[in-house]
Amino acid sequence: MNMTFGVGLVLSHQTQVGQTSVLLLTELTNKLWLGKVAGMESIPMETCDMDESYLTALGRLMDEELPGSREIIRLDDEIVGDYQIVSGTWLRVYAGVCAHLFVPQSEPVPNDVGSHRWVSTSDALQHSNLRPGAKEPLHDFVHGRKRVRHEACCYCPPDVSEVLS
Repeated sequence: MNMTFGVGLVLSHQTQVGQTSVLLLTELTNKLWLGKVAGMESIPMETCDMDESYLTALGRLMDEELPGSREIIRLDDEIVGDYQIVSGTWLRVYAGVCAHLFVPQSEPVPNDVGSHRWVSTSDALQHSNLRPGAKEPLHDFVHGRKRVRHEACCYCPPDVSEVLS
């Protein structure tokens, strides 16, 4: 079986009243083999290219999905965890803190994601339309867990007939 690896980023911001918010975005394209359907909510995620390190892929994720963010994001020292989002596909999730409520001023390239927005952590966990691999890292982040390993994420396969129509 071929293995696929990727990276994700739980990006947070602490408000002046002490509430934590996280950045969510909307998926604009389908990748049914990953359980991703256009319209799903997600943390930023990116597939690693062949022989690409996790940190290099994370930098590419920031450049492509969060243009202009590298200078204002401080990455945590430890990963949130590793998550098998579908069989044979693993996601390494990092956490980062943003000093202000950053929203990309230019369109992400390629145009796979959009509608970047900050939501409270409690609202993020209540989203029923999170793509595979988004809910578990958000939950672990909110509860302060680090270096977690999830062998299987919650996954409800999309109804392909609805997606393709």
